[in-house]
Amino acid sequence: MNSYKEAQEYIKKISVYGSVLGLFNMEQLMNILGAPYEKAKIIHIAGTNGKGSVGAFIESILEDNGYSVGRYISPAVSSYLEKFTINSLPISEESFVRYLSIVAAAAEELSPHPTVFEVETAVALLALSKCDYILLETGLGGRGDATNIIKNCKRAVITSVSRDHSAVLGETLKEIAYHKAGIIKPGTIAVSASQKPEVMGVIEEECRRQGAELIVCKEPENVRFEDYSLYFDTENEKNLKINMIGSFQPQNAALAVCVCKSLGISSVRRGLERARWQGRFEILSRSPMIIADGAHNEDAAKKLAESLEEYFPQREIYFIMGMLADKDYDRVARITAPLASKIYTITPKNPRALENTVLMEEVKRHNANVCAADIETALSECVKNPDAVTVAFGSLSFLGEFRNIAGRINGESK
Repeated sequence: MNSYKEAQEYIKKISVYGSVLGLFNMEQLMNILGAPYEKAKIIHIAGTNGKGSVGAFIESILEDNGYSVGRYISPAVSSYLEKFTINSLPISEESFVRYLSIVAAAAEELSPHPTVFEVETAVALLALSKCDYILLETGLGGRGDATNIIKNCKRAVITSVSRDHSAVLGETLKEIAYHKAGIIKPGTIAVSASQKPEVMGVIEEECRRQGAELIVCKEPENVRFEDYSLYFDTENEKNLKINMIGSFQPQNAALAVCVCKSLGISSVRRGLERARWQGRFEILSRSPMIIADGAHNEDAAKKLAESLEEYFPQREIYFIMGMLADKDYDRVARITAPLASKIYTITPKNPRALENTVLMEEVKRHNANVCAADIETALSECVKNPDAVTVAFGSLSFLGEFRNIAGRINGESK
């Protein structure tokens, strides 16, 4: 392929191969491509919620300490190439075309054809291979995830584990934890957030089985909210500041600090403060207050509700909700809908999108003041009340579009 347009057309074409757990395809693909990435220090991140935020904190700390950092995430929020970054900047279109051409040539030799996520993972492993560190975020689960093709990692990081993708990963927390803990490699060091006992038991057993050391990050203490920043203490650091303000972010930041300290990095304060991550209780505007959040499952919905109740207890709340059909949208609606004065449901631009009218009927069970709309109409109505807090949440697949519309509407209102 000779252009970025052709590359995007190829990605669209192979999307028909769907999503497949298991490493057979990746093993065949990487046997052809080789493994130059194994020379890098890989930090592999799995978990239900917080993978992106923990990765953003680690990335910022490592960069602040002078390391080159490659990062692979899924999904992107604003632009496709956000999936592949070096020192927080997306790789160039030219680089993407070059590496995708190499991977595509190998993929065409295989049957069954690798999925789009497998192809993108292979592109990431090649494109980021020369970085000092590679932050590798699982797409689904961990044990059978395409990213788990790596044979070793510097750190296996497990963020908060809760219910999500139950149809694939299992109904119980133990079953889900089994998949997440699958990234723990023989002889590595695993760093985990504090977990529910049944989850921690699975992680501890996997560490014993693999001969891996386990570090459990303690919960942050003395958390306080001041002037749209969060401050907290860890076991060895006091008065740390972060500008990512969801109620869940101190735990994510503390986990990132724990990972970096375990790598021998002592300077974490400035990197934490500089860290940014789109769509995670992200304040897009303060007047009017507009927030974007990726809450798409039960646990994330609880944390979103906690954040709103803690930071905006006396403010009127408006919601703009968009969900994917394979998510627990009924649970998300039950937790969040009672908090809002008005709710607009939208249909994300995603093949797995839940229709806004279907989501509207579910929300009605918990809040009658709901209607289906498009993003622009919904936001235009919300900002008519300058004192209200407008929160768009659910699928990350619509938050990029929402950010663009919010910027334009907010600019026009001033």
